Amino acid sequence: MSDTKDEKVKKFIELYFGRRLNEFNKIADYKKLSNADVARNTYKTIDEFFICELEITSRELEELKKVTKKFDIFYKAYINGNDDRKKWSERENGLNLYDWFITNDEGEKCGYCGITQDQLSELAKMRGTEEVPNITLNNKQKRKNGTMEIDKIDADGKYESENCKFACPFCNNAKSNLISGLDWEKRFAKVMKRYLIEELEKEC
Repeated sequence: MSDTKDEKVKKFIELYFGRRLNEFNKIADYKKLSNADVARNTYKTIDEFFICELEITSRELEELKKVTKKFDIFYKAYINGNDDRKKWSERENGLNLYDWFITNDEGEKCGYCGITQDQLSELAKMRGTEEVPNITLNNKQKRKNGTMEIDKIDADGKYESENCKFACPFCNNAKSNLISGLDWEKRFAKVMKRYLIEELEKEC
């Protein structure tokens, strides 16, 4: 891809994740075409729309999809089914959300205690089995895989970049809406990290 790779990535993020131009009716609205059929006749495929709009080749489009694949997985898992988080993405047009994702270690580490996703996954296997991991102590389905969650630092605030961070299920559940993010990080995060490391070391 050319020297404008970063600009192409940002534009792709804006169009695909910010404006959600993944259907012909949305493309029609964006391009001020009369209806979805006109958009479909113009571009034939959604990929062709992005190739034309970004002035790139099909190979370059595939590269953009690879670069943003992890963010795409994050978006579908955390944003797509939650109205408040959708508003977060819409307010920031996708780009700030992408920047937030990158600067928050792409969900690979808890923003409070620092435990990693790999360590959580290992703990889930230890508490469950290799075939059926389950991080909970009562075999409940919720949180069983031990994946990172999105926590609002100020529980009374909005979902927005300045007020959110990735949190492991242990920190997020214990902190809940009872302890501020600042107090949790200052008073309890190190203790939680020590507990989790000790749990991981039980099988060593």
